[in-house]
Amino acid sequence: MRVNASRPALLSGLGIKLALSLILGVGCLSLFLIWYSGRELSASAAEAGRAQSLALARSFEADFHAASVERPRELQSALEDLRKLNPEFRKATIYRLQRGEGVRVASTDRSQLGAPVEQHDIGPITSGRLVYKEEREHGTHLAELNFPLREHGGRRSSASLGLYLDLAPLDAALASRERRLLLAAVSTGLLLVLLGILLLKRTVLGPLDQLRSAARAIRDGHADIRLEWSRGDELGMLAEDFDEMARELDESHARLESLALTDPLTGLLNHRAFQERLGSELERASREDYPVAVVAIDVDHFKEINDCLGHASGDEALRLLAQTLRSVVRPTELAGRVGGDEFMLALIGVDAARAEQVVVRLRSKLASSRLSLGSGVLTLSVGISEFPRHTVDKAELMRLADGAMYWSKRSGRDRHSLYSPAIAAALSPQEDIAQIRESSLLSTIRGLAGAVDAKDGYTHQHCQRVALYAGTLARSLGLDDARVELIKTAGCCMTWARSGSRMPCCSSRASSQHRSSPRCSATRRSAATSSPGPA
Repeated sequence: MRVNASRPALLSGLGIKLALSLILGVGCLSLFLIWYSGRELSASAAEAGRAQSLALARSFEADFHAASVERPRELQSALEDLRKLNPEFRKATIYRLQRGEGVRVASTDRSQLGAPVEQHDIGPITSGRLVYKEEREHGTHLAELNFPLREHGGRRSSASLGLYLDLAPLDAALASRERRLLLAAVSTGLLLVLLGILLLKRTVLGPLDQLRSAARAIRDGHADIRLEWSRGDELGMLAEDFDEMARELDESHARLESLALTDPLTGLLNHRAFQERLGSELERASREDYPVAVVAIDVDHFKEINDCLGHASGDEALRLLAQTLRSVVRPTELAGRVGGDEFMLALIGVDAARAEQVVVRLRSKLASSRLSLGSGVLTLSVGISEFPRHTVDKAELMRLADGAMYWSKRSGRDRHSLYSPAIAAALSPQEDIAQIRESSLLSTIRGLAGAVDAKDGYTHQHCQRVALYAGTLARSLGLDDARVELIKTAGCCMTWARSGSRMPCCSSRASSQHRSSPRCSATRRSAATSSPGPA
């Protein structure tokens, strides 16, 4: 059975931790990319300003001649033309050395002509190297380039060009790029977070929630739950371990359930399981309106089988009976061992008349089975009650079947009886007390007979043999078990009268002859030979 997991909760403890870790990681990565890209953009913008300034200076140098420094108006005009062609152009000045000092030859800002010249303005003339720098003041961003002017093909600088460019347009372009970069980084980060959460949900949170649901199902008693994942990662190995654990739990549960609900000797339902299953079947029968027959079964003379032939033979007899019961009931019907040698059947959808047919078939099969019990015949006393004909109460239904079974035992055993009110009246408490007293009296007489044989050894158990032969004759005449027992007792008493012996009192020597009782001796002789020896 595969488990159907519920929707994984992303707001669970693990889900929140994983989501926050993912957001933090993506956020840090996005911030680093924004910082690095902004740095690269700033460097590109600075390089663009430098390149633009150099391009202007070189275009001016292309038309420069050393003699031009002697014609300031011509240089002034050239500077004005350069300014008109470049909107970013803020100011330009041409410097030269005159008597070791720097002077302004021409400038777009004519107010600066004649003003003192700083050393860095004329430095390119002496060094031959250009100087580029950027200045920010009063909200402006300017690029200043001091460029040495050489005549075409010349190596010596005869003047220098000071250019001042406004970098505000480049700054605006840089800011626009940075905004687009930030928007792209945030969008990409959100997309990565979303994809990461979906991936975590599918590959981690979903399987973990499925595993949790499977564990809960096993806790609730569904031991047949299996994950059956086909993945080779750690979660797949965890699922394999879980399935193996579930299989072992299922097997252990089946073993424990078998031990709790079945009889270990016969494999049938035990008393508790039979009552629970019978209760369920009676509820279903009440809803769907069909009969249920309850059959109570007791093995005749089972105690004497155990006492005379041993418990191994008794166990063999019970197993044979259980095997025969399985062969006569349908798989949907119930068979259980409810006592030491007592069994019960619940025949579903079967009335009492059909239940009698099942019992006849059971006794017939059991009679045809050979068992190492001397004569090999295992007989049963059976009682039958029917739901809802006799009662609708489970306990009462079982009690009525038991009563009918005890009636069969008192009527001579090896028979079956259907419950009726007459049987219920016969099974009164007063009759039970009388039967107990009668059984005690017969047991006392047999004990005294054994004591007489033990005292007078020359009789060679004469009393017991007379009782055995008398009982054999009574059975051959078709008398029931109660009359057979009375005749056997009469044989013992007749032996005392002929021998003139007085009845000895009960002693420890008499009680030691318990296993020499007439029925037990007969059973043991039957196990040794099929017919009794001569008297």
